[in-house]
Amino acid sequence: MNMVNLQDAINRLLGCRDSGDGSTLPKLLQELDVNLLLHEERLDSFFDGLLGLLDDRKFLALEESWHLAYLINNHWDELTTEQRERLRTILAGAFDRFRNWMGAFVTAEIFGDHCADERGFNTLRGLSETANLPSRALVPHGLVCLVRSATDERLRASAVELLRDLSTDENEQVRDEAIISLRDLDLEI
Repeated sequence: MNMVNLQDAINRLLGCRDSGDGSTLPKLLQELDVNLLLHEERLDSFFDGLLGLLDDRKFLALEESWHLAYLINNHWDELTTEQRERLRTILAGAFDRFRNWMGAFVTAEIFGDHCADERGFNTLRGLSETANLPSRALVPHGLVCLVRSATDERLRASAVELLRDLSTDENEQVRDEAIISLRDLDLEI
């Protein structure tokens, strides 16, 4: 794909949304990812369009919409501080609105890997309390990423404590994921 005009990419993504057919999203977003890498385009050149899609219920209802979160994860380092701040809010709101559980999985990774600070932890903690299932069960994955990425020992300890709390959650799916996460970190349950 030769995307000289990145607005064309947004228009094609909007076309998927409008048609209700997301079957071409994986290929479109993969080609966009390659285009961004090979042509040294910047994700920020059409950032507002991407934000709009992440806040669009109809787009997030597409089975393959999670590929957009994956694209953002791949290009996180290219974003400005302001864009990252804006994404934190939008991604937290989109967390349990992706149709496919992979949206929550990738979003949890973003918070754990790229937002491994107090605010990122607080976002994951909040999602562990308020997100709908099955997305809520993916918060432990984000906490594992945070434990591995954070440099603040106190923050890492808080994330482990939350994992232990989630290992006794009333929901079996959340409990199981928290237990798997604790084992993944080689920690006692």
